[in-house]
Amino acid sequence: MKTTFFMLILTAVLLTLGAGCGQRIGEGVTERAIERGIENETGRDVNVDVSDGSVTIGEEGSDAQMMAGESVSFPSDFPSDIPQYPNGTVTFVTHQTALAQHGYLMETVDAHDDIVTWFKERTEGQAWALKSTLTLEASTILSFEKLKQEDTAVLTVTITTDEDEQNKQNILVSYGAR
Repeated sequence: MKTTFFMLILTAVLLTLGAGCGQRIGEGVTERAIERGIENETGRDVNVDVSDGSVTIGEEGSDAQMMAGESVSFPSDFPSDIPQYPNGTVTFVTHQTALAQHGYLMETVDAHDDIVTWFKERTEGQAWALKSTLTLEASTILSFEKLKQEDTAVLTVTITTDEDEQNKQNILVSYGAR
């Protein structure tokens, strides 16, 4: 079921981006089609907003949101202790305050090692403890933890050099409490 749900999300994003490339599909029609597809697959009521080359999907009665596309930005209530890398383009944000689950994906042309250094320095200033660093070929995975009230917050940062464009880095940041 998760695979089908993510395929629906991917289809929604592709429809949105395709609409921005000259295939004029009415936003309202696109939104309803995506909503129906997700609702039929998951049994949950969702809201879909397609605009400016991006899609935002939120579940009715929940604070869960997923945003993807060309003009994605962080929600105003995105946790301030999740470092937001300053130089790049955000392409995906997921945000669910009630479950303390958040994350984002972005692209940048900054050097891989500079990004790793920035995250290490930034997290140190926010009381995160670096638990592990794993470097595999063109990827670095940083894992951090900190005690937050009664839970342990976990922050994972993955920096990957794009295979096709060696000067481009993809940064995936995920956050959750356990």
